[in-house]
Amino acid sequence: MLKRFMKLSGEKFNIIRNHQIVGTAEGLRNTENNTQKKYIGFDPNTDIKPQDIIIGVVSNDEFYIEDVQSHIYKGSVLQRKAYCMTKNQFERMQHEKQLNAASFHIENAHNSIIGNQQTASMTNTFNVSQVEKEIEQRGGEDKEELKKMMAEIQEMFEDSEKMKKGSLSKFSEMMQKHSWITSSIAKMGLDFLIGEVKRI
Repeated sequence: MLKRFMKLSGEKFNIIRNHQIVGTAEGLRNTENNTQKKYIGFDPNTDIKPQDIIIGVVSNDEFYIEDVQSHIYKGSVLQRKAYCMTKNQFERMQHEKQLNAASFHIENAHNSIIGNQQTASMTNTFNVSQVEKEIEQRGGEDKEELKKMMAEIQEMFEDSEKMKKGSLSKFSEMMQKHSWITSSIAKMGLDFLIGEVKRI
């Protein structure tokens, strides 16, 4: 029955694992009635795993596989249900993870001594010049806005009262447009949180 539906509405998908095509299989897009979760049904013998990426041969639609479960019907496996999200949904999820990683909720870490030193001086290790250089190279027409954003973020890191949970969310549009800068912001925050301790 599944093969009959696949012939009518199915599509062949290239299965990509670790940046390599490991196979091609015919799949049928579907949605679970009870959960409304999107999945693509494959033949029970299809080699497909979570974290695989599949691309439609005809449509060129790209999907990220979140989970794979066997659909049992009358004591046998009817299909392999590959639960998936679109490329845009996956990229949005990754971007949100990066934003959450960069949104440090810092209290008084900048006054703390990391380690067991009895006497120490704390020096923050922001590599601002490197970030500014990258903005000059990759910022395009948003260079000035990006520089202003970085200045505000640095000020937040330096003053724990200004750094609250979600305080970076107002920059989300700019960070999404220039996703390359997100890792630099996370690095700056981590450097500030840890700091550089020197013995006196």
